[in-house]
Amino acid sequence: MSTFLILGASGNVGSVLSTTLEQAGHTVRRATSRPAGAGQVHVNLITGEGLGAALDGADAVFLLSPPRHFQAYAQEYRAAFV
Repeated sequence: MSTFLILGASGNVGSVLSTTLEQAGHTVRRATSRPAGAGQVHVNLITGEGLGAALDGADAVFLLSPPRHFQAYAQEYRAAFV
């Protein structure tokens, strides 16, 4: 079986996908930008904090972000690095 990193695992799509993958026997890592709870890993997509550890050993990654979040990420990224 495979190990999946789900970014946005608490959202509408990510939560269903996580459950479906686990029911199929896969290992799921649920990434969150908030402080990590049980069964979660903390990942900051702006700074990259926690991303390397979350990706370590993952066979696949799922990320679905609504356009409004992309705009916020892009603005924060530009403010931090440009």
